Amino acid sequence: MKFVTRSALFAALGLFLFSAASDAGKPRKLPAGAYIKSAKIEIVSGDLGRYPTAIAMLDSLFLHYGPHAEGLDLMRKVMVDYVERASNPEAKMPHVEKMMAYYDSLKLCCESKDVKSNYKKDCKEFLRVADSTNVDYWRRFYNDGIDQLNRIEETARNLKTETDSAALAYMRASLEASTDSCLINMRLAIAVDPADHRTYIALGTVYEQEEKYPEAIEWLSKALELTDDKATLVISIAYNYIKMGEYCQSIPYFKQYLEMTPTDIANMANLAACYNNCSFLDSAMMIYEQILTIEPENMDALISVGLFFNQQASNASVDASKAREAGDEAGEKELRARQMESFDSALVYFQRAAVVEPDNPDAVEQVAVVNAIRGNYEPAAKAFSKLVELKPGESEHWTSLGDCYLYLKNYPEATKAYEEVVKLEPDNVPIWENLVDLYREIKQPEKQKAAEKKLGELTGQ
Repeated sequence: MKFVTRSALFAALGLFLFSAASDAGKPRKLPAGAYIKSAKIEIVSGDLGRYPTAIAMLDSLFLHYGPHAEGLDLMRKVMVDYVERASNPEAKMPHVEKMMAYYDSLKLCCESKDVKSNYKKDCKEFLRVADSTNVDYWRRFYNDGIDQLNRIEETARNLKTETDSAALAYMRASLEASTDSCLINMRLAIAVDPADHRTYIALGTVYEQEEKYPEAIEWLSKALELTDDKATLVISIAYNYIKMGEYCQSIPYFKQYLEMTPTDIANMANLAACYNNCSFLDSAMMIYEQILTIEPENMDALISVGLFFNQQASNASVDASKAREAGDEAGEKELRARQMESFDSALVYFQRAAVVEPDNPDAVEQVAVVNAIRGNYEPAAKAFSKLVELKPGESEHWTSLGDCYLYLKNYPEATKAYEEVVKLEPDNVPIWENLVDLYREIKQPEKQKAAEKKLGELTGQ
């Protein structure tokens, strides 16, 4: 979509007048009133076929006498008539643009100290009528565009549920027609008043419906420049970037919205998620900590901070392995200590989350895993016991529970856990091997024999 600025239009209009003057071969100069009267006669006829004569007379007026308020007002009225009789909104556009160019020229004429006072007669009335006309046109174009936008949104909703192919084809055609009409009406409204932010918002909304997010961002950004009510626009632009997968681009807008609404938890979470997607982990951590100062039991923040420390532990583990390979024993020792400290910090947040929501499987799992990594097998076993209640069909949790009991030398409980594993995974050789040893340890020879037979079948021995 290409818009022509009024200044460009006025420049183009000036070139047209200069060209017309050159071609006219300097016609005989008439009194200013003669040009006005002749033009009025043609205009009052209401016959568009006679309007070019009126335009020529007014061009001659401007050529010989320069800016003239009544002449410019007549030119503006000629364009109003052309607008009214244009067959469709698209056809109205060039006339609306010229109408506004003459309106701007009229204002400049009326404000200029260099224009003779008798050429500025009735300026206030001309401008009053012109302003009223402009307001009327803006409302008409804008309201027509909004009606079409409402139809677009309704049709888009209906498309999601419609299954009949003929109905779908009709709806898509209707959607396309409404979209085109809405766009041209909003363009017309902008041509009349380019400083009203509402038209730009409407254009952005249309492009959002079409999933043309760069265009939506372009128009919403223009609206943002023109209004003091920025919050809704800022968050809309941020979400459009998210829909494009441009998480880093959305960050400045989420930050700006946070400045306006410093206690909006949902926005903080979105900002933190964007930081995570852009690998700005420290920034994400700061946002989650902000959330927890406002809402100490926020589950997403508690788990996210815990995961941050888990990542820190993982990074320290990788660095420790590199230090070991390099023969740096002191460095490896320091990094291993840092790894365990990070796990301890993670555990604090995961435990808080598990207290807030005892049946939250993500929180319970993290408590179990981190405790197991730290060698805290009793709390790990307790957490895994809870986890298998929540997710009894996941064999890896039963395996972890059995492993914890094995470390604790609680062989009967380890046996029970591993038995649940082979119910879910009958071909799991390592677990059958553990069961053979455990049945021997707890003196259950019949089960030991059955386990040995099963193991033989699986291994071919």
